Amino acid sequence: MIGTFNDQVLKLSASMARKMESTFEQVEFPELSDEPEKDVARRVAAFNEIVAANNAIGESFGKLKASAVKKRN
Repeated sequence: MIGTFNDQVLKLSASMARKMESTFEQVEFPELSDEPEKDVARRVAAFNEIVAANNAIGESFGKLKASAVKKRN
């Protein structure tokens, strides 16, 4: 993922450098993929799901502990 993103940045940088060297030459904008952005969004969503699940466990821990202690007594 990071390699793909870096490749995209290098393409853009090379295109800009070429344009700066030849101001009167028409330079085509390179085709860039939006896949790195989509991949990051998918990974962030997965991470947020894990955080939400762990938060739910943490929030219910006190109740579960009290219930277990009550059953033990």
